[in-house]
Amino acid sequence: MLSDADPHRDRWIEYEEGAVERARERNALVQSVTTLANKAVLDVGCQNGAWLVALGQAGANPTGIDVIPEAVQAARIRATAYGLRARTQLASACEMPFRTGEFDIVASSDVLEHVPDKVAMLHECVRVLRPGGVLFLRAPIRFGLKNFAKDPHYGHPGISVFSGGLAARMATKLYGEASYDVETLPTKVWTVRKLRSFGMTIVELDRQFAGRSLPVPDRWNSLLDELRQSFTLVATKTMSR
Repeated sequence: MLSDADPHRDRWIEYEEGAVERARERNALVQSVTTLANKAVLDVGCQNGAWLVALGQAGANPTGIDVIPEAVQAARIRATAYGLRARTQLASACEMPFRTGEFDIVASSDVLEHVPDKVAMLHECVRVLRPGGVLFLRAPIRFGLKNFAKDPHYGHPGISVFSGGLAARMATKLYGEASYDVETLPTKVWTVRKLRSFGMTIVELDRQFAGRSLPVPDRWNSLLDELRQSFTLVATKTMSR
């Protein structure tokens, strides 16, 4: 999948070498709310299939979608290499080819910032989730201080706070990138508010990144959360929806 001319080639390879282990850590957070065994789980933006492997190893029945054909193919190869079966499909997170309520668990890590329509993606994640089902969502935060110093995708300073179009121009014109496939990064407060409007109940926030109590007035905690690197949340779908 990687070009020899890609200046980030070595970094992407190093990232992939530890991807399955990191996916197992995400499994642990999901399993703090529900079991994975025999559950129909959708990985939205499955990339190269690391989470599909970790889900399969945990006994789930994983399905993965991605908009990049090479990523879908890589996910199939990776699952096969681990001796696992996973359904993979070329599809958009903003318009999923699945029935309403088809999945017990919908999971997505570091994908929300790549889609052109975040509202559509969140709506689709909720739609294909059965009532009472669980959503896992992680994304980098737009105003995170660490992201501003070094953006989480290309490693350049000052890009992450800008809209996707402006960030792309900065990446290509200022830093010489051939392309920049990232849209506007989300904020935690917007994402939580939107999910609640779709009938989701937030049941857990990853304490490593968000929700940590600090020795400041409560009204400042939400602001400080937006300065963190990323948010991770687990939510459940209202039974009546």
